[in-house]
This record gives sequence, C-alpha cells and structure tokens, in this order.
Amino acid sequence: MKFFLIGYYDENNTGDDVCLANTRLFIKRQFQGACCRYLSSKNSDDSVSKYSWGPLFRAIFSCDAVVLGGGGLLQNSTSNKSFLFYLVLIFWAKLCQKKLYVFNQGIGPIKGKVFQSLVVMALKSASYISVRDNNSYRFVSSLKQARITADIAFYSASTQINSNTHLSKVGVALCGSGKHKAVIQGLFKQANLQFKDALGLSFYRPYDEQFMIGLGCRCIPIQAEGFYNEESYELSFLIAMRYHSCVWAGLKGIPFIALAYDPKVAEIAAELGQPCIKLYEKDFDLMRLQELFLEVKNNYSQYKEQLVLAVDKQINRANAARI
Repeated sequence: MKFFLIGYYDENNTGDDVCLANTRLFIKRQFQGACCRYLSSKNSDDSVSKYSWGPLFRAIFSCDAVVLGGGGLLQNSTSNKSFLFYLVLIFWAKLCQKKLYVFNQGIGPIKGKVFQSLVVMALKSASYISVRDNNSYRFVSSLKQARITADIAFYSASTQINSNTHLSKVGVALCGSGKHKAVIQGLFKQANLQFKDALGLSFYRPYDEQFMIGLGCRCIPIQAEGFYNEESYELSFLIAMRYHSCVWAGLKGIPFIALAYDPKVAEIAAELGQPCIKLYEKDFDLMRLQELFLEVKNNYSQYKEQLVLAVDKQINRANAARI
C-alpha cells in the first residue's frame, strides 16, 4: 500500500522531523510492505518538494492513502498561506478519491468562520481522525471518526529516570518569535532570575541557536535522530517555549515551565502537569515567572512525580493509535 505523508518536514524543525520518523514507523508496523513518500522542502527518492506542484499533485494521485501526519498543520495563527496550502492538498486528495487519515494532529487555532468551515468540510470524509489534545478534539468532536490520542512523538517511547532530587542545573529552549522577542530578551536582563548561565537547547535550526546565542547562552541543538537519546545534559529544570521541547523534557523526567506562544504549548503543559505562562494572552510578568520558578524549586519531587505519571499516560495513548 502506498502512503503519502503531509507535514512540515525537512525544515530543520526537530519536532516535525520526529513526527515524520514515528509516523513512518507506525505505518510500516501496521501495513506490511507499505511504501511511504512524504512532503518535503526538496525532492528525493522518498520525498516530493512542496515547491513542485506537478510532481506533488501526481504523488497524491498515484498513492493509495494520504496521511496528515503529526504536528499542527491546520491552524492559521502563524500563516494563512501555509494553512490554505495544506487545505488544497486535502481537497485534491478528496477529488482523487484517496483515503485520508488525520493522524495525531493538533488542530487550531483557526481564525475566521469561513476557514473553520473549510476545515470541517475537508475532514468530514476522512477515514480516521486522531488528535493530540482536548482543544483539537473540541473542534472535530462532531465528526464520528474523531478520537483523542497523543502527539506521535510519544509513540513507542519510554521514560528516562531523572536522578536529580532538587532543582539545580537550568536549561532554556527559547524561540525568538517576533511579537514575544522583546519579552524574552527582557527576561534575560533580570540577573536575579538565575537564568544567566542556563544551557540553551535548540529545536529549530538555525533560528533558535541564533536567538539564544544572542542572549549569551551556550547552545546545543537537539536533532530528530538524537531526540530519544539518554543524554539530558544533567539538567534538572527547563524553561520551554516549543511544543516538542516540552515533550523532550517530559520524556527525560525534567520538570519545566512552559512559556506558551500558542495554545498548543499551554495544552501540552497542562497534559503533563507543569506550570505555564500564556504569552499569547499577554499573561506575562517577570515576577510571576520568578514565583513559578520558586514554586517548582520548593516542590521539585512533586512536579517530577506528576510528570512521570502524565508522560506514561501520553505514551499509552500514542501507542493505542490506529489507522
């Protein structure tokens, strides 16, 4: 059976490339002899460039099933252009009468009733829909084929033991998102927040490195092929902005505070029982961050235990996904 996977792949975004690897692994385990090609920024034997409309349309036409795999593709909070691009591919797959699987997706936020209606119309005939969080499920709950699972990065994963008994070495996984850039830069000017010597972890190259190096951090890239390695850099705590930096911390058993630039980050923090500041709601105060930092520090064992239990639940939900 021939599958075509649609996602934000091969763009040096660690989370999306982990989603690609795990989606391919899942399909090959479920369908013996399955062949998977995928949307990419370049053409190869396995991939089709999103910039080549002819080969892209032909790849969808010649496959047996289209999989909207992992990540958060159906949202227009960052761009209407990419949102409409993915919708065009879905509608083309429908026109070609291909099976459509929406697999462990994050859906939304979707601004505008017309855009919301287009998404419902696009997904109505999907053979299977699984979403990774409650906000996404509320959007598709009227569709009988919709289920809640978990982010595909939890699939076939295992938790690691964080041997720290108290909050000591701090890491940061920050991104210089335009409207929040000044806020994050302001954070690092506050010497009393104890983050000046934090280790930077980059989940989107080279943008995250450039931003954190500019803040004076020593920075290490976390790449898809090393996402599940046992290396945790002896961190006992993480300040995380990217969705999959929260997942990474969870799998390592490292408590974190999420600085959520988007509801999806707040959602994963809530799922994992960790504190969150919602930047997208202008819910940010440096004193509040310091208070949360001290809250985690004073109740470190409790946050670590909550995290381990919550991650196990996410792994079980991801492993129960089906197509």
